[in-house]
Parts: sequence; structure tokens; C-alpha cells
Amino acid sequence: MITGTYNATWVTVVTEDGPLPAITFLANRYHPHYLDKQSDDEIVKTYNSGRLSRSSTQLPKTINM
Repeated sequence: MITGTYNATWVTVVTEDGPLPAITFLANRYHPHYLDKQSDDEIVKTYNSGRLSRSSTQLPKTINM
């Protein structure tokens, strides 16, 4: 976020108790590190490369949801 890779944005989320303000982080599509239109195979290859150390542990959890 300090590097500008993500933009913090306030949104309204719907909960069982009603709407609440929440902050979300959206990818900055104009940042030089943004990769657009990656195939599923390319995404998996990037995750498995180890360059995204903490993120790479999330892929199996995401797929198995």
C-alpha cells in the first residue's frame, strides 16, 4: 500500500446487523507491478514460483473453499 500497488477505498458492506462502513484494498491497475489478464495457469505458475511467499500458502485454501 505504501508503494501504490493497492488503493484503499471505503465501501458499505451488508451484514446481518445492517450496513457498515468497511475499508477494502483494490489493485491499482495503473501500477507497473499490475499484471492484467493472466490465465489460470499463469496465476498458478506465479503462486508456485515462491516469489509471493505468504500468498503462495493461500492458493490451496482458496481453491478448496
